[in-house]
Amino acid sequence: DAALESYDEALALDPDSVDVNWNKSLLLLLQGNYEEGWPLYEWRLKREDTLQEYPQFAQPSWRGETDLRGQRLLVHLEQGLGDMVQFCRYIPILVDKGIEVILQVQTSLLPLIASLESDVTLVSQDDPLPDFDAYCPLMSLPYALGTTLETIPSSDSYLSPCPEKVAEWREKLGSADALRVGLAWSGRKEHKNDHNRSMALANLLPVLDVPVEWHSIQKDYRSVDLDVLKTLPQLYQHQRDLNDFSDTAALLANLDLVITVDTSVAHVAAALGKPTWLLLPYLSDFRWLMDRVDTPWYPSMRLYRQDQPNDWTPVLQRIKNDLEQRIKSELGGRINA
Repeated sequence: DAALESYDEALALDPDSVDVNWNKSLLLLLQGNYEEGWPLYEWRLKREDTLQEYPQFAQPSWRGETDLRGQRLLVHLEQGLGDMVQFCRYIPILVDKGIEVILQVQTSLLPLIASLESDVTLVSQDDPLPDFDAYCPLMSLPYALGTTLETIPSSDSYLSPCPEKVAEWREKLGSADALRVGLAWSGRKEHKNDHNRSMALANLLPVLDVPVEWHSIQKDYRSVDLDVLKTLPQLYQHQRDLNDFSDTAALLANLDLVITVDTSVAHVAAALGKPTWLLLPYLSDFRWLMDRVDTPWYPSMRLYRQDQPNDWTPVLQRIKNDLEQRIKSELGGRINA
């Protein structure tokens, strides 16, 4: 609240401050005030780094103000892989409005995003764009479609794994005698908040004592984790078989639960409808709101937040306790059956 007051005071002095408007939008979105937050989030497009990174088109930009029925709308990618997975849910809504949608997608996500149940033209970020009449950045779709906290388009799942790859993983993994749990503890090092959202594998050692069948869903490992990995024969590794996100999705489909930090794997798992436990830093990204253990974006996701900055210990203890409780519940259910 104090920060919001400070932003308002700053805007009274300089209403056109790009950084103040943008930071205010992030705070409003974090608080769940989508009516004010999404319009202000458009200020990101005026930031210097955005102007350098984002494409510029001769065609008009679109934010829902005109009826595009029968016209071609380019939704161009922006920001990260997780953002594409989270916000591609809006594409079927556009198609239902009679808009011919061209969705630009990161190459590694193309096969997975193709499972969207919608008549959309997908274009890899590395390929030339077809002709279009108007364009909209991916992260502007909630604003263009008037999303409020109550109207978030949410379903149990909206992406699907490749059935053939699911079968291949099923054969590869064989039968399971215990709960199968996927684990991801770090994201891209280039992410601006990576030092807060990721952790070292060593932090997870107490959790890895829980008797489940552990599967790493990391594609890349950091040097700090390599020696620890050698001491964990109970943690199966699959990096050589994870060529793109369709491979990751098929592996996830064969797991019972995914435990992950805030990275793209979390979005993929939850978009598939897989039970997902998300570990969040004390100050989390705006999309996870505040003081909630659930999220309106993903019904199958449970949030585990830090109580203090940079302290994962209580979070991991809650994870361990809940995991042990789940094992007891499932064991009790099998005995009763």
